[in-house]
Amino acid sequence: MFFPVFTFVRVFCHLAAIGLLCVSFLSGLRLATDNPMQWVWLSELSIVPQGDMFVVHQWAAYGWLILALIAMYYFIRSIRLKNKPGNGNSTGLPPKRKNLFIQVMYWLIPLQLVSGLLLYLSVLPSLNALLIGFHYLSALVLTALVVYHSFEQLLIKRCRYLWQVLLPRNSSIIGVASLCLVITVSVAGFFAWDKDAVRSLNIKRISPDINVDIDGEFSEAFWQGVDSVSVVTAQGNDYTQSVPVEVKAVHNGFEVYMAIRWPDATEDYEHLPMVKTEQGWKVLQEGFERDDERRYFEDKMAIMLSETSEVGGAGSTHLGRKPLKNKPASRSGRGFHYTTDGSVRDVWHWKALRVNTMSVLDDDHFGEPSPDCAHCPRYTAGYHPDPQETGAVRHNWQWFKPAGVIPIRLPEYPEDIQKITQKTFTDDAIRWRRTTVYSPEQDNYPVGTKMPSVLIGEILNGDRGDVRAKGKWKDGYWYLEIARSLQTPSAYDLPVKDGIYIWFAPFDHAQTRHSYHFRPLKIRVENNGKAEVSND
Repeated sequence: MFFPVFTFVRVFCHLAAIGLLCVSFLSGLRLATDNPMQWVWLSELSIVPQGDMFVVHQWAAYGWLILALIAMYYFIRSIRLKNKPGNGNSTGLPPKRKNLFIQVMYWLIPLQLVSGLLLYLSVLPSLNALLIGFHYLSALVLTALVVYHSFEQLLIKRCRYLWQVLLPRNSSIIGVASLCLVITVSVAGFFAWDKDAVRSLNIKRISPDINVDIDGEFSEAFWQGVDSVSVVTAQGNDYTQSVPVEVKAVHNGFEVYMAIRWPDATEDYEHLPMVKTEQGWKVLQEGFERDDERRYFEDKMAIMLSETSEVGGAGSTHLGRKPLKNKPASRSGRGFHYTTDGSVRDVWHWKALRVNTMSVLDDDHFGEPSPDCAHCPRYTAGYHPDPQETGAVRHNWQWFKPAGVIPIRLPEYPEDIQKITQKTFTDDAIRWRRTTVYSPEQDNYPVGTKMPSVLIGEILNGDRGDVRAKGKWKDGYWYLEIARSLQTPSAYDLPVKDGIYIWFAPFDHAQTRHSYHFRPLKIRVENNGKAEVSND
């Protein structure tokens, strides 16, 4: 080891490494719950923590980086001392044989740091899946080596060398002060750099006279003169796939307009269709009852505005089966979105079937956890829709049961009935005004008939419908256009202004599993009173 024996620095670094390994490994197990390589039982261990594990894992990484700086200093120092005249091996004895397991750990720790940094900074997005796999497997190997090393020291070597890493003997005040200074400067430097190193989404100003059609076409000429910025999201429904999201934005002093594009091999509109069986109607699903449907679901995109840039969706992501005490457990075991300080995260939720035909988004927010609701079909913690004046979108059943459901409404018009009988209607929704109240006497559909489960009433109005949006799929990409006032009077909306952070989360025919990025974009609004982008 390149640290001098019995020094305070050696003892500190050894004990700090033990503590950081425990924190990193356990929080990492929680973060890797969805990883297909992880054994399910690992996530269910009671020692695996719950809650905002993204922040915990990040601060543990800061600790590892500080230790790496200290180790690098002493490594370079040891080489200089070794090469200094008169400091060679003058005993005539062969050099001490190095422990192979220790050497492997010395290599794995920096490799873990490098792979984690590459994932966090999204430097090599095409290698995200490979990096995630390496980071996870090397963490398991590293932990196994540490366990073996502890077993070796405690039982095989009978603690003969344990006191060397627990009891410093020749530490000096200058050395301790220097170490504290290094730690303080390193923590402050890493935190300041990480907070300010996010990229910007520059929102150009256009003339209020320019008409912008929210149609998902990006056909206005001014879009060609606006630069886009990309973020790479990963670990969604297809865990091995990285999904780059491109966005560009303009404003006219009153409204902001965004053009968003992301790849998706198929356009998915089918949303939990119902099928007629001999026992009645049944919902086609493979995980809806546990809030984790991954097949019969529409494509979606969530955009979030926040006032902070904390990892884990600005601190709104809390993982685990029961991160909230005295509240219902997460049915999926994956956790909830909520805040703990009274603040809100403004969430714009576009859904390919349920709201796209309305040309609006479902304007939601993450806030404080709601009280338990015995009659609610699903506990969502801090995930709430904004208040609405009118409008409705709902499932065509009163209570969901995997064994079967009773529809609320049936199609009334012959053309809709024909679509159902010809099985060409499952990727659409039923308009409420084109239906009639369900009755067994009118339920004459043959076994095998499929019917949409989504009922659409009036367009969402009020706070919940104040974001206009339209998405279109073409040639393997979704194109989504959005418009909203720069500032709204709602307590659940955030203004689009300088310093606000923005996040993106694509859903590929999945209910709750979305890909995500660690670091947001920072909004910069051009507001010099001139229109620099024209429609010519």
